[in-house]
Amino acid sequence: MNSKSALFRTQGKQKILNSSLNSDLDKIILYGFYWAMLRFKLIFLFLTIISFKFIDFSLCAQTLSIESGVFVGKLIPHTEKFKYSPQAPAYNVEMIIRKKTFGNKAWSREAGLPSYGITMSYCNLGKPREILSDAIAVFPYLEFDVLHFKKLRFMMRNGFGVGYVYKPFHRLSNPYQTAIGSHWNLYVNLMLSAQYQLKWNQMIKLNAMISHFSNGSTKAPNLGINFIHSGISYQYLLNSNSLSQTNEMVEDRKRKPWSVNVYAGYALRESKNIGGPKFSIYSISTSLQYHYSRTRAVQAGIDAELHMQSWYWVKQTEDPKYFDKPWLPATRINLFTGHQWNWGVFSFDVRFGYLVSPSSILYNFKFFNRFVFLWEPFYNNKMKVQPNIGIYLKNHFGSADHLALCLGLRWREIK
Repeated sequence: MNSKSALFRTQGKQKILNSSLNSDLDKIILYGFYWAMLRFKLIFLFLTIISFKFIDFSLCAQTLSIESGVFVGKLIPHTEKFKYSPQAPAYNVEMIIRKKTFGNKAWSREAGLPSYGITMSYCNLGKPREILSDAIAVFPYLEFDVLHFKKLRFMMRNGFGVGYVYKPFHRLSNPYQTAIGSHWNLYVNLMLSAQYQLKWNQMIKLNAMISHFSNGSTKAPNLGINFIHSGISYQYLLNSNSLSQTNEMVEDRKRKPWSVNVYAGYALRESKNIGGPKFSIYSISTSLQYHYSRTRAVQAGIDAELHMQSWYWVKQTEDPKYFDKPWLPATRINLFTGHQWNWGVFSFDVRFGYLVSPSSILYNFKFFNRFVFLWEPFYNNKMKVQPNIGIYLKNHFGSADHLALCLGLRWREIK
């Protein structure tokens, strides 16, 4: 019986694949899928490159530590669209390579001497196993002290990387997995820890963690996978260090507090119909930022998005109101405000915005938030204009709208 059903599924898949090439629309779907996979591979390569650039290997022998942790938690069904009931427990195991900053860079002193590194995570997503299975993630992170006593520290860790889900939605083999539709996803992680120092080179931690898998709506379905975990971890410091042992103190040139940031973005978003066509989203954003410290800034700005799905809708429905100007309902103008954290050549934005254009089609949300991660690969403290590259994720109350690659410039005067 099992062999017959397997043969039936294989034949069904082949028929669907053969028939899917018979129309131009299905060819567009197939090409769009290839483009989406290529984009996630580029994002994975991008994060891998900056992760290795993130670590100063000349100091690793003096400041490197290793950490491992075990976590137990549960998948949270945050919407009624889940077609299954997740059951605890879900497990998570982490292996971490970390480096402690010691103030040789101005940004690290301003940020309170944070730690950074790379985490490799294995996730057992819980039950039912035939739907959820497992996932893995690799992500760089920053960890900051919140409170610090003699042997006790309270810390917060922020991580952003790439995740791989073993069993995403498939209309034949996994039709009830409505939370995630692709193998490759972005992975976001936030952890609060209480660390106690056992010896000068050994620490133990109690942790509470939230993690999230999402493909940014590049492939439906994309409700997102959200977990809450708690666990324990052990850290071993390979060697001690002090400020005198690090590189020379590096002072950034003083800059004026105001800056202007402009970037353009591109996203590929699948229609809400599973297996439907993918449409491009073009965006441009500009913001005015006030840097109230070396590592923090507040900002306000405006951005515009051109959604080709709305353009296509107008042309296909022959809407008389917009048929001669389909760009009008396809354009979304947003006002936003937010906060930015800067760590040397990296920055992270949290933005909250409101849609002000009145004529958008296929769009029911006014409020949104956007997470923006930027890297300045050619940073030079003598330059007024710094080019940057990065990614951003736009959300509506926890539901991803789209994930985009972006390229931009930051202009800031030197005193």
